[in-house]
Amino acid sequence: MAGLIFCISGNDCLIAQLDDDPKAVPRRLNLEGTPNRLVYSEQLQTLIAATTQTDVKSITTSTPRQRPTERRVVRGMIEFLPTHGQDPIETFLLHPGEKVYALAEWTYTNEQRKRYWQLVLGTGIAQIDGGQRGRLTFMQRRVDEQGRASLKIGKYLSFPTPVYAIAAYEATGLILTYSNYVSMFRFSVEERKWVVVTKFALESPGIHITTAPPLVHVTTAADSVITLHFTELPDDESYSGNFKPVAMEGGAREGAHHLELHLSGAPPASLTTPAASGYTLLLASDKRSSLIGLHQRAHLTPSNRPHANSAPLLFEAALPRSITRLRHAEVRPPWKQTDVPGVVDANILGSAADGSIFQFSILAAPLWRLLRFVQNLCQRDAVVCPHSALAHSSEPLYTRDVDPDALVARAGRRRTHMHVDGDVLARLLERGGARLLEQMLGQEGVQERFVELVAEVLPLVRGREWRQVVDEGMGLLRAVLELAL
Repeated sequence: MAGLIFCISGNDCLIAQLDDDPKAVPRRLNLEGTPNRLVYSEQLQTLIAATTQTDVKSITTSTPRQRPTERRVVRGMIEFLPTHGQDPIETFLLHPGEKVYALAEWTYTNEQRKRYWQLVLGTGIAQIDGGQRGRLTFMQRRVDEQGRASLKIGKYLSFPTPVYAIAAYEATGLILTYSNYVSMFRFSVEERKWVVVTKFALESPGIHITTAPPLVHVTTAADSVITLHFTELPDDESYSGNFKPVAMEGGAREGAHHLELHLSGAPPASLTTPAASGYTLLLASDKRSSLIGLHQRAHLTPSNRPHANSAPLLFEAALPRSITRLRHAEVRPPWKQTDVPGVVDANILGSAADGSIFQFSILAAPLWRLLRFVQNLCQRDAVVCPHSALAHSSEPLYTRDVDPDALVARAGRRRTHMHVDGDVLARLLERGGARLLEQMLGQEGVQERFVELVAEVLPLVRGREWRQVVDEGMGLLRAVLELAL
């Protein structure tokens, strides 16, 4: 009976046992509306959700004995959620027909070190003609003498179209998108108001913004990701500056989200540019279930930007679902191994519209070659991938057919071979593991290439017996897959 927990509740006896495998336990929070935006406030130590509530309103008519008509009224709501507990601790209703598209915090510390906190909303308000106008709303949280907290609207700015994205820029700046523009505002301490600094015309509406001053990354609805450089112009009387594009993918793509990663060391092997001491990797997802990686050199400015503002495409992954949100978070339990040779970053999470969670890892070139080599073998094996194996069932196996470098060279500008599908490798572990891999490595030239690739990541395997090399390679593969939550 060790490891069991007994609990008596009324007439019921409940028995619980710990699961054999440690895993994340989902937590369900009760909301009054359908959530579409969520942020965690460090200042308030609470979750803030923007939700949409639909009410049915009865409208009486002047005609006698005629039944009242019903009309659906959609309105946004802000809900504060506890870090411990289930129900919202505070709610705030927006105007009827108003929907939240963007949600962000803005804090300001004055010269007396007094800190001000505001919640910034980017919304769209439905109009009678079927269109929408936009609003940027600043909300303050106040606590009365009895300790009761409430939200109050401080200021708001109006726009001709909805405000789709917001991001803070340095101490006094905000960057937002509306229509086909990305615009910067500065808070004037002397005048106590927001002042327009500049705006830049995009090819399509911007839907997500991140900032790394002086750079601003914008995901657009139809033109992938563009990086702008903000230059502040000297002006003693007013705020002024301008945006200049310094990097973009260079092709049409229905963008969904992006994540900026600052990585050390040399860029991956797919780049032909000289190695650098550090670089930025932009992960960008789109609505066609693709995830791409764009390279940007360190300290990018308008004077040293690459030719034609192009951002080299490092890899492209075809996923089963479209990633709507990307986050960088260290959420693994302390007992999980995280130091795996060849893994540059394994703390990238993505979520899809259906609730699916994806874990992504950035791999160094030697580990990518090894894992992609094994994946290519799996895709020709009837046990691991029966459907794709049918296309190769009658073909002899040559090293060039599964060698990642050879496949990338033949693919030209396409970078789909730079992606390793963890689900395929997981099936190899489930359906045979090391012994099945030995069978796949039947050809002598294929065996030699596999040993070379394992030795690039684990130099100590050089000179060992064949089966030991296979076991070490499978152990490394298993360690990479176990990084997933």
